[in-house]
Amino acid sequence: MNPAFLYHGSRFEQAELKPGFQHSNELVHWDHTESNKFLYACTVESLAVELGFASSIEKQFKIDRFHVTDKKILIQTDEKITVKDLERVPMFLYIIRFHADDGWVKNDNKHNGINTEYKTKETIYDIDRCKAIKAKDWLSHYDVTITRSAPPKVEGASKQVMESYPAYVQW
Repeated sequence: MNPAFLYHGSRFEQAELKPGFQHSNELVHWDHTESNKFLYACTVESLAVELGFASSIEKQFKIDRFHVTDKKILIQTDEKITVKDLERVPMFLYIIRFHADDGWVKNDNKHNGINTEYKTKETIYDIDRCKAIKAKDWLSHYDVTITRSAPPKVEGASKQVMESYPAYVQW
């Protein structure tokens, strides 16, 4: 049975939704199965906002890793990102009416473990509504850690040195 609605998080407020590749003509692969050739949405509103936040900061900063587990966000980057920077990130949540003829298929990506995600290559016009999300308010419900990106593996380097890359922002 298909869901009645899907949720999509985004940095942009727009009248229609389409895969990022259609905006940029630049192909980006996130893992072995996902790329910006598709528009992604899921059946869980809170997850859509998390994914939208990740996408938004990746467009603004050079992020090497973004991970959310149990209201804890880990961001790995070599950029100096401040709390204020993250609190100003634009975020929108789209509520989309599910129509099979929009080409939605279950994603089933084994790499990210998200089993509520759908994808399509189509442009979506039937948006039920779009809500602005205040990043500052949303982030107040999370523990956030920003660390430097892991150094490259160096032959002969001690395991302790390689694993002790401390956080430079944590709240």
